[in-house]
Amino acid sequence: MLSAAAAHGRRSDQAQRWMPMTTETLAHSLAEEVTPATMLQMAGWHAQSGDPAQAERCYRWVLERDPHHVPVLQRLASLLQSDEQRAPEALPLLDAAIALQPHAGALHAARAIALNALERRLDALESFAQACCLAPGEPGALYNLSLQYADLCCPAQTEVIARHLIGLYPDWPAAHYMLLRALTALEADPAEIAPLYRYLIKSDPMNASLRFAQGLMQLKAGNYAAGWDAQEWRWDIEPAKSAQRVFGQPRWSGGPLAGRCLLVTGEQGFGDILQFARYLPMLVERGARVVLLLDDNRAALARLLGRIGGVEVVVGAQALPPFDLHCPLASLPYMFDTTVDSIPAPPYLSVAAADVAAWKQRLAHLPRPWVGLCWAGSSQHIHNVRRSLPLCAGSRYYAERQVRERRILAVASRVAAACGLGGLDAAAARDAVPSGWTLAPLLERTAGTFVSLQVGPHATDIDALPASLRARIVAPLPAQPDFYETACLIRALDEVITVDTSAAHLSGAIGQRGRIITPLAPEWRWIERNGRSAWYPDMRLMTQEAVAGQ
Repeated sequence: MLSAAAAHGRRSDQAQRWMPMTTETLAHSLAEEVTPATMLQMAGWHAQSGDPAQAERCYRWVLERDPHHVPVLQRLASLLQSDEQRAPEALPLLDAAIALQPHAGALHAARAIALNALERRLDALESFAQACCLAPGEPGALYNLSLQYADLCCPAQTEVIARHLIGLYPDWPAAHYMLLRALTALEADPAEIAPLYRYLIKSDPMNASLRFAQGLMQLKAGNYAAGWDAQEWRWDIEPAKSAQRVFGQPRWSGGPLAGRCLLVTGEQGFGDILQFARYLPMLVERGARVVLLLDDNRAALARLLGRIGGVEVVVGAQALPPFDLHCPLASLPYMFDTTVDSIPAPPYLSVAAADVAAWKQRLAHLPRPWVGLCWAGSSQHIHNVRRSLPLCAGSRYYAERQVRERRILAVASRVAAACGLGGLDAAAARDAVPSGWTLAPLLERTAGTFVSLQVGPHATDIDALPASLRARIVAPLPAQPDFYETACLIRALDEVITVDTSAAHLSGAIGQRGRIITPLAPEWRWIERNGRSAWYPDMRLMTQEAVAGQ
């Protein structure tokens, strides 16, 4: 009988001999010699060699013969998750593995990762919590849970776990980083946050995520020079790292632009592009011919931004005209050395007067003032729960928020009991977004007609309004308007009231007056000057607490 070492060596030799062969050829020609162990070795080799299709065939060959092979179920799930288009296929495999080994914490953690890939973040939280409950002393499980709490805007719970981990492992930088994230989100005293940055940067000077986060803190403090500089670390962080466009032409370094064509890449979200579009006319003033490149999923901005004089907009796969230099749009504040006192603040986007007049004609029969209203951002935005505000009790978003808080409180109770984390229950209550806060009190105090600017799944929330308010709101926009059409409507209104979403940036960019309801723990861009936005001086800033009438 072969020794275990000799048997392993023989399997390795077989795998090396068969590696160039396809799984199908192997199965047909050498069926009598093939073993699951050999196929698993081949799967690993194919995966490392960049051939996931062959690796998948090997794994499925094993599962056809042993559908209860838990390690193969887990490895195949991991392989599928590496392909964004096939990530949903991973979840049933992990569910099957958990059904076979329900007490394996690692499987629940893997399931949580799969759920996050599907943007099912609350489900992922519950799976990470289950992994913790199954292995209460496992620091990696608690760390994963703290990451999930941070991503769900639960900083107080993140803080409890981070301090617990630091107490157990005082020299673990990852635990200190989670404490830093928590305290930053809780708007703790900078004197408490600064030592954490010093410690972490000393331990890992080239950590891009850390440098980028430090830049956000600098921007929020009004230290724009240091903040813009640190924002350039974003190119070493996903998803910007993978999405970065590579061009043969050099990046603009601030030199003369007269007579040259500058390609500006709009690499961020709708709100960011609208906010930083203010720099495009400044490039034109320097003599540049500007080409703005937008991704296909930002095409709704093209018609509006194409109205900026001297700017040509190109979308997605359209052929680029010849250009001399390139620069990311979000790097322009850095290139122009923007300070709090030098923010280019005048209206910089425009619409045709005739199109505005057409909207005024459509609204003419409605009582004035006409007040634009937007209450919810994208549900996929990681901080949406902190920036959106339910329209009223009974609305879809109101119900979603209540369900969210109940599930998070239940998780905290389970983990606190299983892992001995005193204070986690209280932290969950502290993190809870006040479920009773809605826009209804503000609507009742505001005269006139409300004009819904809301798009997406929450547009139908108006149906949940009390009859007295429902009679005062209209929704004239199509289901998927482009930004030019929305801008024309906004310009026709008397005022806009909006949460932190693209409607806020759009209103400010065209010079409409109104009110922006800032998020809980507002980010750097909502810096205030005399009660108004420094970036959009026609817009006043209001807190959610003030709006909700508490």
